Amino acid sequence: MKKTFTLYVPRLIIPILILSLSILRASPFLPTDKKAVKLEPGERNPFSQRAPATSQITQPVETEEFQIRSFLSTVLISGYTESTTSRSILLAGRRITVGDILTDLVEGQTERILVENILPDRIEFAFLEPENRPITRRFSLPFNLQPTVRYLLPTQSPVNKPPVPNLHGRYPPKNEGVSDHQLPH
Repeated sequence: MKKTFTLYVPRLIIPILILSLSILRASPFLPTDKKAVKLEPGERNPFSQRAPATSQITQPVETEEFQIRSFLSTVLISGYTESTTSRSILLAGRRITVGDILTDLVEGQTERILVENILPDRIEFAFLEPENRPITRRFSLPFNLQPTVRYLLPTQSPVNKPPVPNLHGRYPPKNEGVSDHQLPH
């Protein structure tokens, strides 16, 4: 007994194959259809290979003014004093008063910075222009010398409130999350 295998091809595949082959044969762009392009001596060749565009590596440019502002915004201000005649601050271990000219904040500094005003919450600076021109560049540096709590440790009870006994005369447990019946009596 011979075994025969029959290949069943869906009816739609054959018409799709015939259609796709006829489209490929009817392509309008055949090598014989190309037209020669003649160029004048001064014209650019539209088919020539151009050199790939070189990518330029850009680096952020830090101006001296930007470096000075960055330095002053990160430096530690640790004190403020006010007397009847003047105000001063302690800026990075250096006493600065109104009217001081700062010339050595960053390496190679050519700009001169004038301390215009010192207030309890900010310092006002101005960049001195060359040749005694009027000042056009100013900036202020806010600061806060109020004491703050950096780490708050857990306590047994709220501040200034002694523990209150419950109805049974027992005080609340020292450790939160532990019920009364778990504590030793």
